[in-house]
Amino acid sequence: MTERQNFFIPLSVWECLMKSCGLRRGELERLRVGDITQDEDEQIWLHLAGSEESPERNVPVFMGFDWVIVDILAQKILSTFEEAVPFQEAMKRRSPDELLVSSVPPDLDIERGRKEYARWMSFSTIKSLGMIHSLKTFHEVGEQIRLALG
Repeated sequence: MTERQNFFIPLSVWECLMKSCGLRRGELERLRVGDITQDEDEQIWLHLAGSEESPERNVPVFMGFDWVIVDILAQKILSTFEEAVPFQEAMKRRSPDELLVSSVPPDLDIERGRKEYARWMSFSTIKSLGMIHSLKTFHEVGEQIRLALG
């Protein structure tokens, strides 16, 4: 994706992207198309290689925000739901080695997006994310959030 293409991604879409996955700026800038998968339950996952910032991990994308990953993959910010491109079709439009985005806008509030992601994780059911089937304590919920955020 070129700088020119990034220019056409509205800030509101960037903010949704941050809320969908809680990635750090560097993690998002290193994310390649081949690091994005979808499981049999249609849950989208982002595989992040380990770095100085965080360990290797798989991060779930919230289903309510998964459209933003698909739209950026398809390189088309949609105006109506009817125009939506299926995940597999969007993946075919891009090379697995290609970066999802070439750069992140400098004015994007990354920490706010990470906090929002953590909030969504804490209020959502962990079962729906496919991470574990039942929780017994708030400590277990905290551990799942800590692992996802790195």
